[in-house]
Amino acid sequence: MRTVLIYSLCVIAVISALGGMGIPVAYATNPTGVNYVPLAPIDVAGSEFTSATFDKTSNNATSDCIAPTCFPRYLRTIYNIGVALAGLFAVVSIVRGGFTLIFTDSILGHSEAKGIILRALGGLLIVYSSYIFMNAISPSLGSDLDLSLDFGRVRIQAEDLTSLNVALTEQQLKQLDDATIKRRDELQKRIDDNTVTLVANRLALETARSEGDSSAITTLQQEISSLESQIADDNIALAHNVGRQASLHGSNATTQQKAQEALTNATKSGGAIDQTRAKFTAARTLIASNPGKLADSYFQELQEISVINKSIAFGILDNPPASVYRNPATGVETTSQNLTAAMDIAKAQMTAIDNERKKQITALIGLSAGSTLTSTQKTIARERIHATANEQICQIRNACKSKGSVANSCQNHLASLPCQL
Repeated sequence: MRTVLIYSLCVIAVISALGGMGIPVAYATNPTGVNYVPLAPIDVAGSEFTSATFDKTSNNATSDCIAPTCFPRYLRTIYNIGVALAGLFAVVSIVRGGFTLIFTDSILGHSEAKGIILRALGGLLIVYSSYIFMNAISPSLGSDLDLSLDFGRVRIQAEDLTSLNVALTEQQLKQLDDATIKRRDELQKRIDDNTVTLVANRLALETARSEGDSSAITTLQQEISSLESQIADDNIALAHNVGRQASLHGSNATTQQKAQEALTNATKSGGAIDQTRAKFTAARTLIASNPGKLADSYFQELQEISVINKSIAFGILDNPPASVYRNPATGVETTSQNLTAAMDIAKAQMTAIDNERKKQITALIGLSAGSTLTSTQKTIARERIHATANEQICQIRNACKSKGSVANSCQNHLASLPCQL
């Protein structure tokens, strides 16, 4: 019985080891970035980090190891080798414990042999249960061990006041306009200067490649990547700058004329909404290789444009268009608020937000063919877009509620969207 137990444990250990050897190694695609060369090669079968791969003096050097994906791939290789070695070491320990158990008659020897076998099995349990649990949570944590270190730049920016419906005085709006123009000019100048430098660096990179200057190529790639990221961030900041100004003018309109001006300035050709779209489009051309920022840009664009539309609706609802009635008998004209027209404009803004939501979702789905976005990133971005659009629409419907029975059509507009009014 004792011999059968030992051989059974050995078979289990061998199967576990073979399972560890078979764990797949998945490698991510390489976006343009900074060259990373591991300090030590990994000369095992199937490894992309062999000595020959990184021997730049050899014609067989095939590595295109590029940060930020290269280092995680290097760690993944070590991880998979470690899991396989854990199985092999367990086999050795169990066999050793088995021989000790068979050829030792003393009680202390038997206890020591059982301890060796139990410790080996415990180690296998820890290694493979952690792998199974990670793989159950997400395959990218298990078999792929996605350790991407491509973190987005941390940006600190002011609270978006448009989402708080802050009431500003005429003087405060004037100060806001002055500060917005100043900030816009600063950002645009920096974008223009960095664009000139970016063009020059791209030309220099082509020259360096034609001359085979690897040191210059590495330096220029780093500078180009940094410039592209900075220009993209500045374009998004400009979009936020334009959107905040339009939103505050819309929600803080005090007269029918100012509410109508805010509507016109935002929706006309070349207005605030068109400017916002243009800035996000310019940013996306520079962050195409950054999946996280690319997905987030669609959410940010929807957020900026939907807040503009919501703020305009608030301004119109608070300052409805004027309706003039002329008494045919007396010829006297009276002016009153045209709430029906205000409701129609509010419904138009809700429809605009819903259309913007569909547009951004469609654009995001259209990235499937050639994008590095994962399904998880797309799902998160879509959910954020849906949630934000619904929130802005529901806030407009809630504002319509205070206008009485005439607002029924506005309250019930896009009724398929659930709102707690």
